[in-house]
Amino acid sequence: MFTQLFERYHGGLLGFAIGMLGNREDAEEIITEAFLKLSESDGKFENELAVGGWLRVTVKNKCINLLKTRQLYQNRLNEFARTMEVTENEFFHEELMTELMQEVYAAIETLPLKSREVFRLRYVEGLDNEDIARRLQIKNQSVRNHLTVALNQLRVKFMNRPDLLLFLLLLLPAHQKVGSV
Repeated sequence: MFTQLFERYHGGLLGFAIGMLGNREDAEEIITEAFLKLSESDGKFENELAVGGWLRVTVKNKCINLLKTRQLYQNRLNEFARTMEVTENEFFHEELMTELMQEVYAAIETLPLKSREVFRLRYVEGLDNEDIARRLQIKNQSVRNHLTVALNQLRVKFMNRPDLLLFLLLLLPAHQKVGSV
């Protein structure tokens, strides 16, 4: 009797499962599981029509469960990919910023001593010209002159590196841009 049920329903169930899953291998596995479950049922069905209905519902439910599992898996993969993309972008951005800062600070180290000191007080510590003049005990005009020397030398160093020039300008506080020296 089992062989007759298999022969009668296998082809239609397989076509149905392939249609739902789009994959013959998965469909065959689901059909096999359904018939295995049927063989373990010990003939609890009233008639062959009931068996056919049970097989169709079982195959449909197994297909739906597989599709849900795949969708959940795909959603998790997509979320992981988005997380990795954000992490990689943040890492790349951080690495780039570190590299640019190293180059800018290396260039600042090449400035004449007093110009470098004035530049750091202005753009790193954020002091205004009058505070720098008081701290270094020099005239306000000397502060402006040292800043002009520092900025001109940095501009020349970064002439062929617009990324570093832009980065340098971004480092400077908004209220203390190059034009307000």
